[in-house]
Amino acid sequence: MEDFWKSVQTIQAERGADYRAFSLFSATHWAELLGAAAVIFLCAVIYYRCREVTRHQILRAVFVLMLADEFMKQAVLLYTGQWNVTYLPLHLCSINIFVCWYDAIHQSRWSKEILYVAMAASSD
Repeated sequence: MEDFWKSVQTIQAERGADYRAFSLFSATHWAELLGAAAVIFLCAVIYYRCREVTRHQILRAVFVLMLADEFMKQAVLLYTGQWNVTYLPLHLCSINIFVCWYDAIHQSRWSKEILYVAMAASSD
């Protein structure tokens, strides 16, 4: 837990660029992957069973949580002295927040297509 408030860049500066908390496809890695898959599956099942009105509320809540997460990240980085301009939400992963906002408000086929493409591209 000593590295909890540190960014990847800070940890790598302290321990070397090739430092990893656990190895790729170790038991810890598989446990995290399976846990994430289980949570995603559970959320998808719950979302699928909801009425349309509730789905819109869920989408808006997810957007608010994403926005809060981004603000919290920026605040922690500023508070701990680790912030720099590269943390602004202007790269593909963070720009999705704005597309999620548009989709939560307007629910268009276009915004869903953009989200799908952006998520697929940012996972590469």
